[in-house]
Amino acid sequence: MARHLNYNPGRDSIEYLEAITCGENRLYILDQLLISLRAEIGRPNHQHHLLIGPRGAGKTHLLRLLSAGRIPLEPALAAAYLPVVMPEETPLRSPGDLFLKFVERLAELLDEPPCGIPLDAARAARGICMTALTTAKGIRAPLERLEVTAAALEAVAKTLERIILPIAENMDQSFYLGAQRSRTGPLDEQWALRRHLQETPHIFLIAAAPSLFGAVGDPDKPFYDFFRTHELRELSNDEVLEIIHLRLKQEAAAPNDDGMHMERVHCILDHFDEKSPQLRGLLAITGGLPRFTHLTYEVIVETNVDKILDTLNGFLDDLTPYFQQRLDPRFIPQAEIDLLHTLALARGPQQPTELAEELYGVQTNEISELLGRLQERGLVKRAGRPGGQAVTWDLAEPLYRVWTQFRDNPDGQDMYRLLGKFVALLFNRDEIAREREALAAKISVLPDGHDERKRFQSRKRLVDSAYESCGVFGALEMVSGDIAVANDAGKAGANAQSLALLEALRQLCLARPDEAPLRVQLAKGLFNAFNDAGEAGDSAQSLALLEELRQLCLAHPDEAPLRERLAKGLFNAIYDAGKAGDSAQSRALLEELRQLCLARPDEAPLRERLSKGLFNAIHDAGEAGDSAQGRALLEEMLELLARHQDESMEEIAQRAILNYGASLLYRMKNGDAAIAEEGMGWLETRLPHGMAELLRPMMLAKDVLAKGEEQALAREPEEVRRVVRMVLDNLKK
Repeated sequence: MARHLNYNPGRDSIEYLEAITCGENRLYILDQLLISLRAEIGRPNHQHHLLIGPRGAGKTHLLRLLSAGRIPLEPALAAAYLPVVMPEETPLRSPGDLFLKFVERLAELLDEPPCGIPLDAARAARGICMTALTTAKGIRAPLERLEVTAAALEAVAKTLERIILPIAENMDQSFYLGAQRSRTGPLDEQWALRRHLQETPHIFLIAAAPSLFGAVGDPDKPFYDFFRTHELRELSNDEVLEIIHLRLKQEAAAPNDDGMHMERVHCILDHFDEKSPQLRGLLAITGGLPRFTHLTYEVIVETNVDKILDTLNGFLDDLTPYFQQRLDPRFIPQAEIDLLHTLALARGPQQPTELAEELYGVQTNEISELLGRLQERGLVKRAGRPGGQAVTWDLAEPLYRVWTQFRDNPDGQDMYRLLGKFVALLFNRDEIAREREALAAKISVLPDGHDERKRFQSRKRLVDSAYESCGVFGALEMVSGDIAVANDAGKAGANAQSLALLEALRQLCLARPDEAPLRVQLAKGLFNAFNDAGEAGDSAQSLALLEELRQLCLAHPDEAPLRERLAKGLFNAIYDAGKAGDSAQSRALLEELRQLCLARPDEAPLRERLSKGLFNAIHDAGEAGDSAQGRALLEEMLELLARHQDESMEEIAQRAILNYGASLLYRMKNGDAAIAEEGMGWLETRLPHGMAELLRPMMLAKDVLAKGEEQALAREPEEVRRVVRMVLDNLKK
């Protein structure tokens, strides 16, 4: 069987696409489109359709089924319509050139006439297209080009005696007006396009887009309430499982020379019902998106692991420009992007309080406000957690979580570990052990450099990782499958259940002292229980759990994941002590975190937590009016940044500088000008190269406090004035 084309389903056979199509929502949309096509034959104008779904949701797959599968099978539809499938990326100089692109694609299509189109009619229609293209491309005015190509489309439709059915994806790009939204030219073209589409009997447009874009969703724009829209929703867990099952059956019925591959396919297929629970958990990472479901299938059954990694890297490369454009920091504040990234790295929907734990210096009410803004942008949505009462939030585009989590594991070994977990969830330890032995035997008889040897070695790396993971997963099943059970129990207030599961995990670690991954899970459990105790106000329990986590790290000094959890615990304890007004405890914990970081200077997670701890201490010093302490802590942070040029640390340092500057301005506003002048002078000489621009609005705000706005900002443009006013407005009253 030919390989599934994850990015180009338009080139898969119709028979194959039909065989793997499932999902109630998708089949309903397909039926609705067919009903509309039948009803629109003979009408003087048409109701056009727009399919909305995020990247990877299966829009191309569905439209391919419609145009090349269902329409040709119905004689009445085949005789009435000529589907014109546009390339997925169809760049336009302006919206009015959409018809020009339709004419270009028609000319290509008619070069070899589709079945049912008479040769003479096809030649005549192609001649109309070529003449119109020559004329239109010589016209500079977009509206005039539009009229020429609109007339050509009408003439072609009459010549062929068909309704032209353009099927165009990424319609949001076609209707984009550009950054200068005040321009009237593109808007006029959109109105002209609407008029032609609304009044003509010979064009029926079916379009697709990743989201409801401005030209369609804005009541003031030309295409508002113009299309009948269909939302392509995420697949349910059962529907994702069905896709996997359908593909397994397709592969099992097709010849394949790769014996190991086919053995794996039959192994899963023969025991599909009993493996479904593991598959259900495994496939949660797909986010209900067909494209990534198919990629995950490749991971499950592919023998050549290097090919899997190439596929995943290609997947990331394909999505990167899309998300870079979607999350352009020029238009979306960094605080919102940070929150979105934190949500993407979480294992599922999160409460605002949970997100606040991960984002230093941001209070829960600020998190709620940021979530509201992200919801307005269509980037997050309210969600639910099984059994939970509190409001939780999740990503609006599941593919962003997949993209983020894979991009946060760029190292090849991390990728193997991640894929190994997939395999460990799917096969039992004995099955994996047999494959390890078979691979070792094959490798032993092949010479170095042999292509097959490289392929088997690559697979064995994955299976070795899966074998290690499989032992851990099997052990964890003894304590209800995963430490997340204990964590969820704690959040639900079931403290006794949480502590019982934690104790079971302790005993499991004692019984299996050589299983390092179990200790990692214990560290996570201790950290979560420490947080729960802190939230419940049980400081004695909280400190006891932190001490146990500390002793676990001391007992295993070479295990970095344990230190990372301890660093997080120390940071949270520093925050709790500061909130309680216990400055001595806060300083002692910060010193412990400092020493932990100094002992392991190359571990970035420790440096990041120390930076966050310093940030909070700088904030507390500002609150207390201790400028000298704030400066000393900021100096320490800048020295740490100079030694380790981490991007995350640089961002923390920038926020600390702004926080320190704001505390100086507050002192000045309340009459302590000398301290502020001296502190600002120190900042001016101490800031690293590239951060000087942070100081300018604060220096201008200082001048406003000293001289008044008109004198201080007389020569500044309005956008600078606005920023300075914002700085001043944020000072404490």
